[in-house]
Amino acid sequence: MAELIASGAGLRRLASRVSLIVAVGLVVVKLGAWLMTGSVALLASAADALVDTAASLVTFFWLRYAERPPDLEHRFGHGVNGGVKSGHWGGVKVGHLGVS
Repeated sequence: MAELIASGAGLRRLASRVSLIVAVGLVVVKLGAWLMTGSVALLASAADALVDTAASLVTFFWLRYAERPPDLEHRFGHGVNGGVKSGHWGGVKVGHLGVS
């Protein structure tokens, strides 16, 4: 496990897992606090955390796709399309600003 984490790919996978786990945990905690208090601010914060969870989920799966080895259709590997994920992330944040 240590040599996997030491590699760049292993570290990225670990970071995406931790990010996803923390994001889901925040949603659960904030929803629980909202249910206990009825605070609209906590509900809004939970909705914000839900958007962050969606972004973490996209990152989690995108990294797995990007780490695929080169094939006939992707001569330089699958990670070259990083701009697509960046565009998605930007769209999520801009859409999030429109909802807030």
